[in-house]
Amino acid sequence: MSDKIKKSRSAHFSKEEELLFADEVYKERNIIECKMSNKVSNLEKDQAWDRVLNSFNSRGLACRSIDQLKAKYDNLKSKARKVVANKNKCIEGTGGGPSYDSFDPIIEAILKIINMKTVVGLQCPFDSDCYSENSTTNIPASPNSTIDSEPIPIIILQESTVDVAETTENANFQRSLNVGWNKYIPKKLKEPVSRKLRPTVPTPLCQIKEDY
Repeated sequence: MSDKIKKSRSAHFSKEEELLFADEVYKERNIIECKMSNKVSNLEKDQAWDRVLNSFNSRGLACRSIDQLKAKYDNLKSKARKVVANKNKCIEGTGGGPSYDSFDPIIEAILKIINMKTVVGLQCPFDSDCYSENSTTNIPASPNSTIDSEPIPIIILQESTVDVAETTENANFQRSLNVGWNKYIPKKLKEPVSRKLRPTVPTPLCQIKEDY
């Protein structure tokens, strides 16, 4: 029969001890909550936990070991995540869910230490249904409200002159295009071309000299 391993047991943490412990961990949060894991960072974490242990036991309360403090810290973090998850679950209920009391001071102290992204998760920027408590909505201004607007630049247009003769020629040309083609028959295609549509042939230079 193998010998049973005796586990060291101690008294439960009181509320005062939990608040004191959370306050001591808060002072070393930048080192304890660092996600780096190498030889240097692990050594710094061990030194930080030693400072927390010495400061906690110097208050004259129950003497704790470093393993007990680490286990208590993990339990408090797990409890804080469960409390926040239950609150978010109640918010999604009908009518906002049942009323939810404020957090326990110990839970609030732990939430100030740990990274909130590990509690509520990452916010998706592409989800239109996502709601943020810190989000602001743009409210349209009322017509009676005064809004400081930027000065509107004034553009001076240059005067333009239009030749009346050109406009009349364009109008006549447009009328000629609007002639109805219902009365035309294929036989009229054999008629000679009108003088206006005939191509102009330049007069030879020798003929001009003879006429001169």
